[in-house]
Amino acid sequence: MGTLVTLTATANDTATFVGWSGACTGNGTCSVTLDAAQSVTATFVTRYSSVSAGHINACGVRNDGTVACWGGNTFVQDTPPTGTFTSVSAGDGYFCGVRTDGTVACWGNQNCPQVPVPAGKFVSVSADGDCYVYGVESDGAITCWGGNCYDTGTPPAGAFVSVSVSIGGNDYFACGVKTNETIACWGANEFGQATPPAGIFASVSVGGEHACGLSTSGTLDCWGSNIFGQATPPADTFTSVSAGDFFTCGVKIDGTIACWGYNTFGAATPPAGTFTSVSAGVEFACGLKTDGTITCWGQNTYGQGTPI
Repeated sequence: MGTLVTLTATANDTATFVGWSGACTGNGTCSVTLDAAQSVTATFVTRYSSVSAGHINACGVRNDGTVACWGGNTFVQDTPPTGTFTSVSAGDGYFCGVRTDGTVACWGNQNCPQVPVPAGKFVSVSADGDCYVYGVESDGAITCWGGNCYDTGTPPAGAFVSVSVSIGGNDYFACGVKTNETIACWGANEFGQATPPAGIFASVSVGGEHACGLSTSGTLDCWGSNIFGQATPPADTFTSVSAGDFFTCGVKIDGTIACWGYNTFGAATPPAGTFTSVSAGVEFACGLKTDGTITCWGQNTYGQGTPI
């Protein structure tokens, strides 16, 4: 008669237990009678605090502050620097992130002049699809560096809490939320993308040639190009929004994700489940689930839809 052994899988702060395989199944405790050789495997997945989807890559900040990246690696953009970060922003073949000490680090496409980064402390950063980066300094001022800052014009004076720059398209522009909760935009305005609506907002996200703002009441306002319906949000209440190249996604108040706009590769068809945030890139998107894991959907030619 064999001995009954009970196994319990306990994840640390950077992982989530997703289940047993082998002699046990499910995600509860595992009880095995050792009357013969048995094999049991406990599977864990990494837990993240944020995610950013770009062109053919994505990066996530793990719960311990370290960064993991996946997708195309032509420019070594999937090899982030060591250290801990509070956030990461995906550009075209490169990434920039704010370290826990407030400094900024960028890596990836060596053909882009996004490095060296300016000195100083930052609260947020946004990398674009054409080698330039905007950052909000600790005093609220906006600084731009990289290849084509001049294409977006000059940011307005004043203090900001966040900034977002165009991820794709041919008309470069940027928007930011000011400390008085209004939105200011600047740069190309062919489709009205640099003319934001009035009102007070908690956040703003810039896509290809459109942008969307999350009002403090949870409703969405979008403006700019709407050729694919990317600037026509559903009449729901949201907790976050992210504008991709020609589509947009948002996390609704019940935690589910809604997407609208161009649906190539299924980028505007999100999976079921509950999420805390979403990041729309170029033809794909990634969402941070309530259990801290990341799910991506849409284009996956380069592995950008397969988080590690």
